[in-house]
Amino acid sequence: MSRPPKGVGVAQLFVSHSSADNAFAQRLLEALGTLGYESVFLDFDPEAGLVPGKAWRDQLFSNVDASDALVFVTT
Repeated sequence: MSRPPKGVGVAQLFVSHSSADNAFAQRLLEALGTLGYESVFLDFDPEAGLVPGKAWRDQLFSNVDASDALVFVTT
């Protein structure tokens, strides 16, 4: 993967994965961060993921709608 060109906006990403792939998804989140992707939704991320006590389905759809691209992790 390469870094986005300077001055170019970076897409907001939504990472879709199985909970069985949490470790891989976490490494992917970190790798995307080193490439300049600062807005990545990962459901279990304590800072930007699902908020406990709120309707999880609504949160997921809101984050998908706000994303520029989806990243699907399949195993």
